[in-house]
Amino acid sequence: MTGAPLIGYGDRFEVAPGESLGFHVSAPAGGFEARLVRLARRAGDLVPIASAIDGVHDGAERPIATGSHMAVAAGVPLPGRPAISLWVRPTRPADGRDQALLGWGRSHGLFLDGEGRLRLSWGGVEIVTGQPLAVARWSEVRVETRGDRIVLSVRTADEGIADGSGEAALPPTDLKIDPQAFYIAAIIENDLPVACFDGKIARPRVADGGAPLAAWNFAKDPGSPVVIDEGPAARHGRLFQTPQRGVTGPEWDGLSGGWSEDPEGYDAIAFHSDDLTDAGWPESFAFTPPADLPSEAYGIELRQGDQRDLVPFFVLPAPDAEPAPLAFLVPSFSYLAYANERHWWTNPGVEAIAGAALDAIVAPIERWAEEARLISAYDYHRDGSGCAHASLRRPLVNMRADYRHPLLRGPHQLGADIATIEWLRATGQRFDVITDHVLHERGVEALKPYRAVMTGSHPEYVSAALFDAVEAYVGGGGRLIHLGGNAFYFVTSVFAEEPHVIEVRRGHAGTIPWQSPPGETRQAATGEPGGLWRWRGRSAHRLLGTGTAAVSFGEGRPYVREAASHDPAFAWMFDGVDATAIDARAELLGGPSGFEVDAMRADLGTPADTVRLATATGFDPALTFIASEDVLSTGTAGAMESHIAYRRLAGGGRVFSAPSIAWTSCLADRGGDNDVARITANVIRAFTRPEGPPDLPTAGGDSHD
Repeated sequence: MTGAPLIGYGDRFEVAPGESLGFHVSAPAGGFEARLVRLARRAGDLVPIASAIDGVHDGAERPIATGSHMAVAAGVPLPGRPAISLWVRPTRPADGRDQALLGWGRSHGLFLDGEGRLRLSWGGVEIVTGQPLAVARWSEVRVETRGDRIVLSVRTADEGIADGSGEAALPPTDLKIDPQAFYIAAIIENDLPVACFDGKIARPRVADGGAPLAAWNFAKDPGSPVVIDEGPAARHGRLFQTPQRGVTGPEWDGLSGGWSEDPEGYDAIAFHSDDLTDAGWPESFAFTPPADLPSEAYGIELRQGDQRDLVPFFVLPAPDAEPAPLAFLVPSFSYLAYANERHWWTNPGVEAIAGAALDAIVAPIERWAEEARLISAYDYHRDGSGCAHASLRRPLVNMRADYRHPLLRGPHQLGADIATIEWLRATGQRFDVITDHVLHERGVEALKPYRAVMTGSHPEYVSAALFDAVEAYVGGGGRLIHLGGNAFYFVTSVFAEEPHVIEVRRGHAGTIPWQSPPGETRQAATGEPGGLWRWRGRSAHRLLGTGTAAVSFGEGRPYVREAASHDPAFAWMFDGVDATAIDARAELLGGPSGFEVDAMRADLGTPADTVRLATATGFDPALTFIASEDVLSTGTAGAMESHIAYRRLAGGGRVFSAPSIAWTSCLADRGGDNDVARITANVIRAFTRPEGPPDLPTAGGDSHD
């Protein structure tokens, strides 16, 4: 697109009545209009709601300035007789630009030049090593003062790579240098980070002659943005844009899989020039929901000339409100993980799958995001490393209610769930909204008021706290309506001091877009093992009865009813569904079992209390990747099928699982007069009754695979 867009983001995804939610807007032409609306997927279905934010607001174009770095609020004095050391592992050393390692701006510091050579700039003196630093290799860098000479030296840990050194006359100390101009991995100009470094840094030390000024411990408390200085003045650092901590350092010995096993082996921080977890735009306005605003999906509609944006958010139920019988659990962690994704752009089969050239299906706003270096947890950083973080405090261009995924040719994530919410409205079903972020923070207490809880269409990313809460809810007699595929798949962490940021370490197996580097599978935020929940013995199968089975970009398939679905104990779910096949036209890939689907597997933990009610098979093998949690993207383990399943827990809990991402995109087919909508409505009706569903024990027992 030409020029900067009108676009905004919120401080959080959710707000309760009486609380304030800030919104941040970049408006290139200045003033803009804003109004509150109830969300819908089509502009003509938006419902305006009068609010205090309606009207014209002052605006300006705001920059997107990426690049993680460390600052020191107390400052670091410029040493008269510098003694500086650090280890560096550059990932793009010959990047054609300066990259800052450590220093006080351009006049006093250590840099990589555009060819990857180490350069010391010190008060007009420059010393450059003759040979570029090796890519992805650790080198120890030292600046020393010897008499009236300043000396730069570099030693690479690998054998066969030549060391470098140089020296010059030591210039007099510039007393005008601001101690607070000290940064690591970037320099700051006009309040923005520039010359940002790509790679790892470890063990930075600064001294003035024999007097230590700072010695930062990069290994300590990697879940925090604060970096502890173990020097005499406690000049603690602060990390910006969430560089990756808990990563291997120069002496990692290969005997541990994460920092919580061997903290001293993880004394490095990985910085990226395209890290961005807080755009830092000033607040444009704040919204406080009134006490009588229903818990629902809302948006702030922004307009400026012919430009428009619609920033989504959710209103939680008021603390003193009577709970609705049903809670809709918004998979906000999954929204974040996919926000700004473009990993699939390079798929060699994208044109065959989408039926059009990439340039024809990617929207201009997504191209703008690419130019602005906005990436997702599915993408690679510029230096080729996987992006492990995702944040809501930045533009999220594809997290919009009307977004249609070009590759899937239909709604995905937020858009798919707004379609479900629209269907709930149309049926008159009362519901409250809870987000993953809220459930992570509050635990099972957030679910206890509800007779039933419904998942979104793709609840892939869940934290341990969220997993615990849903398990406790079902185990305590709660009723869960699971209507999504690829569920409860990836371990997800939230940074305690930066709760707007989630972390996903991919591990080494499963349907992963990138692999974690050796030794870096543990989450920096918590120290827990990352990757798939399956590798922690906690596959979704154990909770939902079903778990990830297959991915297909081909036409969705119908489910075929099993004999158990006709048993009087379960027939109530299929009231009004006479056909053997459960079918409807899905907006996503055409059929109710489509895109990513889940199935029962006893070997992965499906409990014996689980009944198989229907099965979908026949997925297009030409466009199918087995995602059985055993292999990376392709393989033969597992079956290419999906199962509708039902659990009856001894403690009274119930789980209905229609585990397909395409399932909910069928709800509106023929105005809701279809098999999928009838089954879903039957389950909601039964699960929200005070007495629960009429699922009496069967004489023949349950059928379980």
